[in-house]
Amino acid sequence: MDEFSFIQSIRPSAYHQESLIKGINDDAAVFEPKDRQVVTSVDTMVNGVHFSKDTMEPFHMGFRALAANLSDLAAMGSKPAFYLVSIVVPDHFIQQELHELYRGMRELAEEYRIDLIGGDTVSGKELTISITVIGYVEKGKARYRSHAQPGDLVFATGTLGDSRGGLECLLKGFNPSEKGII
Repeated sequence: MDEFSFIQSIRPSAYHQESLIKGINDDAAVFEPKDRQVVTSVDTMVNGVHFSKDTMEPFHMGFRALAANLSDLAAMGSKPAFYLVSIVVPDHFIQQELHELYRGMRELAEEYRIDLIGGDTVSGKELTISITVIGYVEKGKARYRSHAQPGDLVFATGTLGDSRGGLECLLKGFNPSEKGII
């Protein structure tokens, strides 16, 4: 599949954000927020460093990559609105796997009603996913680490260390569900 056909295959049929003026299908996206501040973050994940194709399905790679970025927006008190995906695709990564990776992102994006508005796709040696997220926060309501004070409440979701513990199990070939642990 050529690049333009692929872009058409991942292009959303509709957008959720009213501030979006121009999404996918041009050189850049245009949006105009009303009475809010823009918050943005970018994370890059590389196969063999942040995830492993040997232990993770493409759907979950995409889901995880977007989830990590959405977590950064949440930490700032921001509501997510848009995301851009730049991806390096190795020759051995087949088209169906690429679509599954984007399906993982799309499923999470639908849950939070955020729009894919662009990105880039190139060939390379190692699967690399770089996601930029853009969100909004009311003026003056952004939360910064530097403003943390002793006695402030800190929230975490899930059990701390589960991700690392799960990775260790996968790398060592141990399946906790088979042992009745989960």
